[in-house]
Amino acid sequence: MFIVTLKFSANKARAREFMAGHNDWIRRGFDDGVFLLTGSLQPNLGGGIIAHNTSLPDLQARVNDDPFVVEGGHPVDDAAYVVDLLVAVGTVVLTVGLYVVIPKGFFPVQDTGLIQAVTEGPQSVSFAAMSQRQRALAEAILEDPDVESLTSFVGVDGTNPTLNSGRMLINLKPREARTAFTGRLASTAESTAPTMSPP
Repeated sequence: MFIVTLKFSANKARAREFMAGHNDWIRRGFDDGVFLLTGSLQPNLGGGIIAHNTSLPDLQARVNDDPFVVEGGHPVDDAAYVVDLLVAVGTVVLTVGLYVVIPKGFFPVQDTGLIQAVTEGPQSVSFAAMSQRQRALAEAILEDPDVESLTSFVGVDGTNPTLNSGRMLINLKPREARTAFTGRLASTAESTAPTMSPP
């Protein structure tokens, strides 16, 4: 993909003589599937073209066939070609650079020490059974040395829409006092998850 900017030279007054041919040239560019978009840069300053499905030499040859260039005594002073591939390569390089630089992992840099967990049991579970399962999960999470405390809710309230859902707010110890919490949390959830199935 290319972006072409065409700027008028000092004898731009002659451009009006060749406007019909120029418009036919633009129409051919669209018909050939090369031009995606054309338009004026500013009144009486020149124009811009977004082109694709072509090579740079072919596009330069096409621009040189513009009646403004061929018949008009070069009313177009110059044509600037910006290769979109450079933008694409720059985007990839920037993305890879950001991937390397930005911290990754379970916790973002702005770690607040809080985790909100959502639990869900089978739709047929009773309140007592859901409470029992939530309590078992809470006890397993509290065994983690990096967890300071947690709050657990089960059943319908302002945030839980159904009886078979629950929420936990897990308070972690300060970041510098923690060890490998994230791996243990995942394994705790996996090992406790089977208890959420109906009896």
